[in-house]
Amino acid sequence: MTKKGFTFAELMIAVGISTGVMAVVFTFYIMVNKFYYVGANKSILVSDMKNSVNIMVEELSRIEKIIDMGDDYIEAEIHSMKKKDNYGNSLENVKYELDRKENKLYRIYENRKKMIFTSDSINEYENEKIPLIRPYIKAYESVGYIYYKPDYNDSEKTERVVFIEINLFGNIKKEHLFIRTGVRLEFRHSKVIQPYWSFN
Repeated sequence: MTKKGFTFAELMIAVGISTGVMAVVFTFYIMVNKFYYVGANKSILVSDMKNSVNIMVEELSRIEKIIDMGDDYIEAEIHSMKKKDNYGNSLENVKYELDRKENKLYRIYENRKKMIFTSDSINEYENEKIPLIRPYIKAYESVGYIYYKPDYNDSEKTERVVFIEINLFGNIKKEHLFIRTGVRLEFRHSKVIQPYWSFN
């Protein structure tokens, strides 16, 4: 009675085929895993940036008075949606500040500093710094808005700001997103834009 079995050559062929199949499966697994994390990072970035910008737009549209501003911050008195004092006033102080060292965007209200957005880097692309805030005034001669570089000592010019552009750029593990939007300052608009004004 002869015993049947596998020869060494047959075993080596089987091992080779199994190794090839495992390599294909493992490569497929790595690709799927990579695409999953890329999609997850982008989803997190989109969600966080959208929420942050929505908060800023909603609050800055209620500006009554700009206290101070620069490329990376704005402090203003805004009309509150809820609280009023005994005199019927509803103004509250809010500040948005971009910390480039910490890569964080803060909302400061009643001396409380709250982070509303963070990423690997904020508002910097190819070593170029992107301003968070760009204020605009409206001149009589122009149909649209005119950008001006804020002069922090010129409070009268600051009072003419009727439109603010918000820029937010962030990235997480090579996934990056840029959001640009604008805020029309509704509460200031009727007082600022008047006929026959000239801002030369």
